[in-house]
Amino acid sequence: MSRFRTLLTLVIALILAAPFIALSSNATHAQDTTAATVVGAGLINPRGFTWGGDNTLFVAEGGKGGTSPGNPETPPPLGPITGGKSARISWIADGCPATLADELPSYNTATGEASGVADVAILDDTIYALVTGGGASHGNPDTPAGIYTANGDGTVALVTDLGQWLRDNPVANVPAADYDPEGSWFDLLAVPDDNTLLVVEANSQQFLSVTPDGKVSRVADLSGDNQVPTTVAVAPDGAIYVGYLSGAPYPNGAAKVVKIGDGTAATVWTGLTTVTGLAVAEDGTLLALEMSTGNTVAPPVLVEHSGKIVRQTGPDSAEDVVTDLNLPTQLAIGPDGAYYVASPAIGADAGTGYVVRITPSGGTPVSAAKAVPPPGTCDSGTVHVDLNASPTAGAETNQAAVSIYDFGFDPPVLKIKVGTTVTWTNTGAVQHTTVHFDKGKKTWDSDIMDPGATYSFTFDRRGTYDYVCGLHPDMQAVIEVTR
Repeated sequence: MSRFRTLLTLVIALILAAPFIALSSNATHAQDTTAATVVGAGLINPRGFTWGGDNTLFVAEGGKGGTSPGNPETPPPLGPITGGKSARISWIADGCPATLADELPSYNTATGEASGVADVAILDDTIYALVTGGGASHGNPDTPAGIYTANGDGTVALVTDLGQWLRDNPVANVPAADYDPEGSWFDLLAVPDDNTLLVVEANSQQFLSVTPDGKVSRVADLSGDNQVPTTVAVAPDGAIYVGYLSGAPYPNGAAKVVKIGDGTAATVWTGLTTVTGLAVAEDGTLLALEMSTGNTVAPPVLVEHSGKIVRQTGPDSAEDVVTDLNLPTQLAIGPDGAYYVASPAIGADAGTGYVVRITPSGGTPVSAAKAVPPPGTCDSGTVHVDLNASPTAGAETNQAAVSIYDFGFDPPVLKIKVGTTVTWTNTGAVQHTTVHFDKGKKTWDSDIMDPGATYSFTFDRRGTYDYVCGLHPDMQAVIEVTR
């Protein structure tokens, strides 16, 4: 087996295995932050992610639930649970999300956590999504929890109903107080050599294998110890590892990693805290993503900006590789060999979630303290894309023209769709420019255009763009970009 994507997912479902989450912030930040950078922002509670063949980064977004009540009703403190169609699958274009499929099922709890699309994976050029937000108990009775394929035209198709499979095939130790009849699905990993998808479920606690035609098999029943499995990794030699979050209130050192073999789970790494992601280096060394460290027994429980990537140094020991992560949800080693992490697990309903790229130093731990997108990043919204037309172009490809005359733009108001290339031509007798400023920064700038000169710019993001001639600021025009 080979590891095609990365391990990522989120603690979103930990809600179904834990009574509450409270936050504090008292992390000590390191000084070196140069090796950690934001590569994708504007995400609504990001979860798992993967890369396409052209290294396009696809991200699962949990959404923010909705107002439809769950049935049966979940009691406090988690309930009532309400659902809606606010989750989505996106890909990152110029640092911001472009939507591959939206209006997917999501639910939120009374404590503010949301869960929708938990992960994405690519197998044989098909994009698969692990949707945990579906089902009646999540307030989305018309859309089951399960594995879906993204059709490339904004829609998805059900491969298998995992909620129904779970109810038909209960684990040996069904949770008593917090049982979720739809399941709490966390991680999805494509294994091309076996032509299978590996799935981790946290509430009933199990590890599954699913074929592309929807046949489900339980690889390991992990129920009974309230360890809450959240993530899976496959080593270069084919070994399969599963990481555990541990049960609430997530004591320091209570999480672990197990190795799966013949339906059993053998512990190989202990002393960890709130594991939400796993990766295996080329030399076989295990890496774990810890969502929160230094947790408190009484509220607040989790500590913001205390997440880490740690490297195994022994059966019960680890060394820090990356520090100061903000409630990270998933870990992956990218095609470039760098580490990628999605954050935060909680509180990104307004699209403040992001993905960080970290270059491992090999020595001193890297701090991600400053790798946070500034407020307002990607405020212009997302773009809906059609992968049947092009997997990377972003949307429709059209052409539009603007004439620059002495002294104005024709047309003064231009309405176009995302993906349109606008070409300005200076038809006047004097020099002109076309330039747009966004919060003091230039979106485009033609520089000086002599009579007869042209300049082109492709619009890959929705928004209203008020622009001017840099030489004659009284020359003003507007371009409105829609889907």
